[in-house]
Order: sequence, then structure tokens, then C-alpha cells
Amino acid sequence: MRTKTQRLISLLLVLVMCLSISCSVFAATPETVGKYSTYLCLGDSVASGFGQPQYNAYGDLVHMWDRIEGSYPDVLAKYVHADTMYPYAVPGLSSQTLRYLFDDTYDGGHLLNTSQIDNLTAGAFNKEILNEWRPKFRKAAAEADLITVDIGLNDTWEGAIGLVYEIAEYGTPLGGDPRATLQEELAKYGTWTTVMRNVEAFLTAWALNPDKIAYWIICWIQFLMTYFTEFSANFPATVDALFQLNPDAIIATTTSFNSFKSFKLIPGERGAYLLTLPTTTGDPIQIGGFTIPKEIHISSTLLGNIPQSSYDFCYDAVREAMEVKYRGKFFVANVGETPLIGDHLTVPLFENQSMDNSGYNPHPTTAGHKYIADQILAVLPESPVPYDPSVTPTPDQGYPAVHDNCPSVKYTDLDTTMWYHEPVDYVLNRGIMTGYTETTWQPNANITRAQVATLLYAMEGKPAVETSAGFTDVAADAWYVNPVNWAAATGVVAGMGDGTFAPNANVTREQLVTMLRSYAEYKGKDVTATGDVTTFADAASISAWATEPVSWAVGAGLINGRNGNLIAPQGTATRAEAATMLWKFGTNVLKLA
Repeated sequence: MRTKTQRLISLLLVLVMCLSISCSVFAATPETVGKYSTYLCLGDSVASGFGQPQYNAYGDLVHMWDRIEGSYPDVLAKYVHADTMYPYAVPGLSSQTLRYLFDDTYDGGHLLNTSQIDNLTAGAFNKEILNEWRPKFRKAAAEADLITVDIGLNDTWEGAIGLVYEIAEYGTPLGGDPRATLQEELAKYGTWTTVMRNVEAFLTAWALNPDKIAYWIICWIQFLMTYFTEFSANFPATVDALFQLNPDAIIATTTSFNSFKSFKLIPGERGAYLLTLPTTTGDPIQIGGFTIPKEIHISSTLLGNIPQSSYDFCYDAVREAMEVKYRGKFFVANVGETPLIGDHLTVPLFENQSMDNSGYNPHPTTAGHKYIADQILAVLPESPVPYDPSVTPTPDQGYPAVHDNCPSVKYTDLDTTMWYHEPVDYVLNRGIMTGYTETTWQPNANITRAQVATLLYAMEGKPAVETSAGFTDVAADAWYVNPVNWAAATGVVAGMGDGTFAPNANVTREQLVTMLRSYAEYKGKDVTATGDVTTFADAASISAWATEPVSWAVGAGLINGRNGNLIAPQGTATRAEAATMLWKFGTNVLKLA
């Protein structure tokens, strides 16, 4: 009997070892990942690249549909050699809104059927807009070889904000400025001061009302469980819908950043203890329809355990259950064991400003995004399609081919698979634009008035300049003095009207096309072309003085708008966008070869 038992145990160990070996064999690395031709990224503000330099350069609080350089979807797309990437991550997206995009049987839950969605999206989308998005999301899902789903944080954000504000009502400090509604506070103080006022009132409330602490803890649990429970239903339904659209896709999801894993009340105290539940298969324990996660975090504090238990049992357990259901097709990447604050995974205060310059931006840094991409890559199986580095995307796939004389390849921050490749080659080959250094070009950097004057001056052939415009803020030895004086003399770029030129001021997209139109008039070119700007969702935001230039730019094919059907007239123009407009201006207006 003992011998048989030993043999059985030995056989089980061998099987476990074989299973481990087989899993490691098929786990992808940058060298073995193969090729996933079409990649769809679904997620919220983290996946959108919120806070990254290119995102901020657009000047939009909620920016959508662009592949943001340095974001983890951008890094992952490069890892898997994707020819086509659908960057369909939207700030404010929750499990409710994501499910609504793919599940016809779902009405959107309470979030979509109340005004609460505006608090998450800054009014960028609602139920009607989601209905318009449904076809494009489903088409991308049906085409994708690889889909990543990063969702869940916004499910708790609404409840957390509501709870903090409710408790803060009991804690306005004596002698303090009376608190108003959240909207009134934001309008009066701005985001950062409003956050600090709410934190101050929140902490004061706990200190002054010890009799309410037990009640507030119960409220906290109720708030958390409301949203976690909805996530537990919405996430599986979304994954099911994705596999119904595309049974052959590989889907990877990320665990949630859970800052409570490092929650401490006493300085120097350990945060959470990680308890790994032993299983013979490596799968989570499932009892009936309930899943017990493979790892549970236990804190020494009650306040730490409440949200941690909710995250472990209602977030990660749900994801792990789908990994069992769609074995070999669905994978969970653990990105939550590194503390949310620290280790360069979250933007430290004032390192990168948020859109309203409040300094508060709880999103991953560029290093954090690479960490997430690395974690996802580690769980992916090898693609059945091997990657052949000798094959480059062709123009009909949306990218110009890289050739031996390509001037972009010397710059380490230029991606030759991006939309700006051909325009950048154009301006480099003609000496209109150069790099910032020998090896960097900074495609996502903002462009200034002095730089635009310099670009147009270079396009004109750098003629001799004999007169000075007399701008008080343009030094006689400034590198841009000749371009600025030329631009002012020709009327291509005017001064500010007060004797200054503001050479270092950033240029908006509507200002840039206005300057291009002035240059076209100076060259004697036809500027009667018009385009219908009313087709853009934000046409009303075009300044009155810029309506005619913007219409001309659309009609002349210089500007097509940004993703999301936005013309973004007030958005700051980037160097890559400027290169693209100059490329189209040279070919469409000046008719240069």
C-alpha cells in the first residue's frame, strides 16, 4: 500500500513538472512571441496612455483613438510585431460601459442610465455615443489576433468619490471656508485644491465623529460591493461576447492595481501578507459558481482588509475563473504586486502635470507602462505565425516601407511603423526640419511660434533678411531672428500686437493652419478651397477668426482631424503633426515633388 501511494505521489509530481515545463515552453518572450498581426486594446485611462507626454501634448483631458507612444499597448504592439493596432482604450470606461459595447442583451446598468457617467467621462461619451461606437469596436474584435482587456478601476472610482464626499460633509473644519457642491468647488478652486479640501474635511470628519466610524465602515463595504458585484457579472459577459465574435482570438487581461496591498497605519509596518493557496492544478478553487482566488492578501489592519478582500474575491477571482473557462485562449497578467505608489509605476506628484496642471496624476509612468507590457508578454502563448524580421509592413497596410536611405532610422525615438513616417522623411530630406539631437527627433514635442517661422523660412529657401520687425522679445542674436523677421515682413506670421512676437508660445492646430494659409497667399497660391468643418464633433470650438483657415485646410487636404472625429482646433500642434501638414502643404498646395 505504501509503495503504491509513493508511486502515485511520484506520478503526480511528474505530471505537475511536465505541466510546468509545457507551460514555460509556450510562454512568449520578445524573441519567441511570433507575430500577432492585428492587436485590439480595450481599457480605460491607464491603457489610453493618460499622462504620457504624447497624450498631454494633444491638450485633451479625454483623448481617444490614438496610439500613444510609450504606453503599454504601444510597447506590446511592438513586442508582437502588430501590423494593425486598434487603440480603443477610453478614459472613464468601466466594466458596465465596455459590456454595453459588446452585449446586446445588456442595458448598461445604473451607471449608463443615470447622470453618474458624466463624473467618469467629463461628458466625453454617453449611451447614445456608445451606440455609435458599437460597430467599430465589434469589427475590431472580430479581426483581432490579440485582444487585451484592462478594465475595473473605474468601477470603484465612482463609489469611492461618492463615499468620500458624503463623509466629508461631516468634517468641515471650524472656521474653514464652507464647502459647496463638488462642481462648485471645482469651478472655484480647481482640482488640486478641491482634492485637498475634501481630504481635510474627510479626515476631520473621522476625528470629530467617532460614533459614526462603524457606520461609515459599513457604508464603505456597501459602496465597494455594489461596484465589485457588477464587475463580477459584467467582465465574464464581456469576455464571452468577445469570444463569440472571434473564437480564435487570444485575450489577455491585467489584474487591478490595488494600493491597499501596501496600506499601513503604523510607519514601518508591513503592508499586506500574500497567502498563496496550494492547488494541484494551479487553477483557482471553484465551489459551485464561486471562485476562490489563487492568492489572497491579508493586512494587519481592518481598513486594509476590507478593500483587499473585495479586490481579491471580486476582481482577480473573476478573471482567474475565465482563465479556466477559456484555457489556452485567455490569460491573466499580474501587474498588481508592485505598490501603486513607488517604484516609478505611478507618476509622482508634479513629475508630469495632469491636464488642469493640478499635479495629481495617479497613472503609470513610462517605466510603469513598460512593466505592464512585460507582464502581459510573459503570459502570452507563442503566436502560431512566426515573426520574419525581413518582412516589413507595406504601404497598403497603412505604413510606408522602410528603405536603406530612410532618414528617420537614425533617430531612436521615431517609429517607422507610425503614421508620421513619410511626412518626417519628407521634411528631413528637404532640410525643412531637423532632429533635436543626432539621435532624437521628439515627434510628440509641442511646436512653438519661433519654430513654425523657422520651418516656413526653410521651406522658402532661407532668403536674406535685411529688415528687423523690432519685436522687444526677439534678441538680435537669437537663433530664430532671421525667420521671425522674414515671417513678419511677409505677413506669414504676425506679431502679438503689443510689440512682441512670443517666440516660445506653443502653436495650436488652428493657429498653424492659419499660418500655412498666410504663406500660401504670400506664394500666390489658390486658397479658395473649402471643406465642411461641421462634420467634426467639436466644430463649435473653432475660433471665429480661424473658421476660414480651418475650412481651407480641410478642403486642401492638409488636416483630417484627430481620431474620434475631432478637429481639435485648440489642441497644441506637435512636431509630427506639423511635419504632416507641411508634407501635405508641399504636395497639395505648392505642388512640390
